[in-house]
Parts: sequence; C-alpha cells; structure tokens
Amino acid sequence: LNVTKGSFYHHNDNKEDLVWSCFERTFEIIRAALAFSDRNFGNGWERACASTRALSRFQLSAEGPLLRLGAISALVDPARRAEVSRTMNRLTTRQTGVVVDGMIDGSIRTIDQAIAGHIGTGLISGAAGLKHWVGEITEHNVAELYLRPMFIGILCPPARG
Repeated sequence: LNVTKGSFYHHNDNKEDLVWSCFERTFEIIRAALAFSDRNFGNGWERACASTRALSRFQLSAEGPLLRLGAISALVDPARRAEVSRTMNRLTTRQTGVVVDGMIDGSIRTIDQAIAGHIGTGLISGAAGLKHWVGEITEHNVAELYLRPMFIGILCPPARG
C-alpha cells in the first residue's frame, strides 16, 4: 500500500477490517457488472458474455483486481467468513441464472448450469493472474484471447440445421 503502519491503522482498525472492506468492494463491483448486463443486453448469451467480459477486463485494469476468494483465510471472525461464502454463492447463483435464461431462450446450449456458473466465476478470478503467463494480455484483448474459447466452445448456441 506504500503507507506507514500508523497511516494504515488510522484508516483500518485491523487487517481483518481491510480484508472485509476489500470483499465488500469486490461484491459491489460484481453486482454492478451483473446489473449492467441485465439492463443493457437481451438474451442470456449476451448477458453472460457481457458480465464476464466486464469483470475480466476489470481484473486487468488499473482499478483491479477483485479480491480472490482465497483471501477468506485472512478473516478470523467465523461470521464474516460465513457471510463472504454466502455472498459469493449468491453471486455465482445469480450468474448461473443468466445461463439458465440463455438455455430457456435458446441462446445457450443445454448444459449443466451449476458447472457453467462456477466456470464463469473461475474464469473471472483467473483473469487476475493472466499477465504472469500471457505477456500481451490487456483489458482490451482479454475477451478475445481468454474468454472467447470458453464461450464459443462451451456456451454457444447449438448449430441450426
């Protein structure tokens, strides 16, 4: 953070409060991306692509990354750990609902929606580390280089014959 301990503790009571705040920020950003895709895109395919693309871009932006769920281990308070788990599960379920909407409207092939939701969540989380193994990856090309293979290969609608 490039701040002194005194400055850190002036703004945060302890490390756990900082981690808790980071989780709250992460969840706020995920909710905003889901709401944006719901408002601005039509079918399930478009909404799933839009929210995943927005969050993956965020991971590589100057404002990113989102806090990874693994940081839950820094939370000592069991109630906070439980709340983070519940919130992440709700957000994953919400993203899974978009996949189900796509299967219903025919824009996404019939697949196991729970697995698809977790794959999407994993892709977003994994995007944060892409710069370490794909040197040319940026927030501007992450969709083409990283997300497109999953969406075209797994979620795309079946070919019409």
